[in-house]
Amino acid sequence: MSIEILIEQMGPETKPFGRKPEVNQIVPDEEKIDFSEQAFNAIKDGSPEPKIYIQLDEVEKLPKDKMFIWLVYLKTGDVYFKMIPDNTENPEGKKIVGGRRNVCHTNLSAGEKALQGGECWWCEDSKTMYVNRKSGRYGAITKAQWDAVLKFFEFVGYEKVVDSNFIEWNN
Repeated sequence: MSIEILIEQMGPETKPFGRKPEVNQIVPDEEKIDFSEQAFNAIKDGSPEPKIYIQLDEVEKLPKDKMFIWLVYLKTGDVYFKMIPDNTENPEGKKIVGGRRNVCHTNLSAGEKALQGGECWWCEDSKTMYVNRKSGRYGAITKAQWDAVLKFFEFVGYEKVVDSNFIEWNN
């Protein structure tokens, strides 16, 4: 399968919260700060950095302190696939009462459109990526989109990808 087909199946690109029309949210300024340069370039596969990997005995619980957020997006015709630890501080968000203290998916896209986003955990021992679609801004809403996401992870080189959504799809 080609990258072009996977992009088509994961899409269409959406603005933040665009797949949830009942949510009328505006992206706050601190969520538009671009953290993509500090994020791991997952398009080249490999063990994500920094090394906050889960152990085999943590697979059942998938601890939040070892979680990465991930985002697939297009920019100037190129495909980007970024991962950053969920607990990465957002200094501007910390300055605002009620602001988002850590990075979120829109910090990887600078508040722009994206194809898909979610959370993931890497187990170095088994070379396995555990992945879900939990992004309130860009997550998959159809099984077809989600299947394309899983194939995308494999396409870029992650040989063992485990769907950690634990959900049933309605469509």
